[in-house]
Amino acid sequence: MVGIAKNIIKKCTLTNQDIHLSLLEYRNIPIAGSHVSPAQVLMNRQLRSKLPVFETVLQPKIQKGVREGLMRNQEKQALYYNRSVHERPDFKNNDPVLIRDGGNWIKGRVVARHP
Repeated sequence: MVGIAKNIIKKCTLTNQDIHLSLLEYRNIPIAGSHVSPAQVLMNRQLRSKLPVFETVLQPKIQKGVREGLMRNQEKQALYYNRSVHERPDFKNNDPVLIRDGGNWIKGRVVARHP
């Protein structure tokens, strides 16, 4: 989300558009996999923006099931992520390792274990 906000700010700066209006529009867009926007989750209503909407949309309305839906999505993502994750083996003295030096990988060997 921070990366998206930074991109919005960068694009607005390059095109001389209002940063605050762009961020407002982003907050009004529904979250992927959900039917509510971040503003609706936080304030229980859609924020007023430059786009014309009915007054009834701007009235507070408690959103039900949003938290459960987000938790379900997180559990699903964790399931897919954990499929390929495995424990890193303990390194022993004289084990071959690769060390990253900037953008290059250098071959090395374990000398001692840090306490």
